[in-house]
Amino acid sequence: MWTRTHGSVDKWRFNSAVTIMVIFDLMAFCVSFLVACMIFPFEFAASLAGIPVFACICFLTKKSYIKHLSFLQESVEIVKISSFSFFIGFIFFMFWPCSITNLGIELTLAWISSLCLLPLARYGGKLWLVKKHFWERTILILGTGETGRSIAEMMMREPVLGYRIQGFLADNGSRTDILVTMPWKEEIPVLGPLESAEEVIKKGQITDIVVAVPDLGDIDPGNLADRLQPITRSVLLVTDLFKIPVVGEVGSMLTRPGLLFHCENSSVYPANILVKRIVDLMIGSAALLLSLPIMMLISLIIKLDSQGPVFFFHTRIGRNGKTFKCWKFRTMHANAEEILGKLLMENPLLQMEWQKNFKLKDDPRVTRVGRLLRKTSLDELPQIANVFKGEMSLVGPRPVVAQELARFGPYVNSYLRVRPGITGLWQVSGRSDTDYFERVHLDNWYTWNWSIWLDIVILLRTVLIVFNRRGAY
Repeated sequence: MWTRTHGSVDKWRFNSAVTIMVIFDLMAFCVSFLVACMIFPFEFAASLAGIPVFACICFLTKKSYIKHLSFLQESVEIVKISSFSFFIGFIFFMFWPCSITNLGIELTLAWISSLCLLPLARYGGKLWLVKKHFWERTILILGTGETGRSIAEMMMREPVLGYRIQGFLADNGSRTDILVTMPWKEEIPVLGPLESAEEVIKKGQITDIVVAVPDLGDIDPGNLADRLQPITRSVLLVTDLFKIPVVGEVGSMLTRPGLLFHCENSSVYPANILVKRIVDLMIGSAALLLSLPIMMLISLIIKLDSQGPVFFFHTRIGRNGKTFKCWKFRTMHANAEEILGKLLMENPLLQMEWQKNFKLKDDPRVTRVGRLLRKTSLDELPQIANVFKGEMSLVGPRPVVAQELARFGPYVNSYLRVRPGITGLWQVSGRSDTDYFERVHLDNWYTWNWSIWLDIVILLRTVLIVFNRRGAY
């Protein structure tokens, strides 16, 4: 990435945005300590106020408040800095005249609360800032091919980035008089050919350029970036590295002008498998206790709504190719298979939709209650039982039936190496709006790039997606 400071930056808006984010963070910390004190009263609680202040200073030092990061990236950074701040706070207050045990309990409760509240507070704060145009940067994407469209879709799915896409510049041979249709029917204009980049940037007050390298053909992206860098704040080069793990090491090749990628699959190490299993059992136990009353109520409503059992069991493929019975609340009529067979025979369009995604958007087999359960993903709550049995994980690839494995192609081994999950990267990247091929890529990326922080972020993001109720059917 090439960056430069823009001379006309609105310092008042910038400083206001940073101040507001600091306030949101401090509020989240205050609530976290309040929750901790309600659970476990601590006589020296007021003295711990320095920890949130220290954490905010760390965020400022790491430039967290000025980075345009995705929710996932920002949550990982928040978790790391917050954990570091609480650790330093514990070391400091160990020398105070108080019980170390009580101090540890209090800080642990506040730390756990902050891990949940801080990412949500930062997300809410940035959404508000974007709405008020305090956190907005105007983007021009160079390239209308698959890479350019993918990066545009990612930016549209991540409103906290604050990127407003002004338009595309057409790569070699592409038309320049069209609108590029994105998911949810949004249309982004093609503002001209690549040769008109300087003119479009100056005319449209563009702040940032995204260069979709694979879409440029024979054009040298380095020369293009050098040419555009003086007239914009930053130039971002996007390469087609989707299949390469990004959690490995990246280094220079001695004195050669190149990069050396050290790729490794972190999800197959025994220590990581053990850590993931422990986290599954801990969070799964808490989720079971919290959701038990809801599950009892759902069971009653299902019985009152339609005939048939409360639960639905379906054979899925798990780790190492082992089959297991996946639990769900029943969301369809008892004769769902008969209805499906008749529908597919009578309607070729529905048959094509089924063959493409193994789903129907307006599925007549779904009951009234089932439609609500699917929208909120509450139909998957019984899969906590699969987690305790060791057949599934809280986070992982989507559990599939045997017939779907053929569609994974070369990525099937990545899928079989890990336990499928109740939620996963594809669910928080569009849910049912995501096509099947992209789901496979996302699941493969997850297995190569697994980390405990990634799981925590996906769980937090799942909560937001469920409340938003977009993209599920």
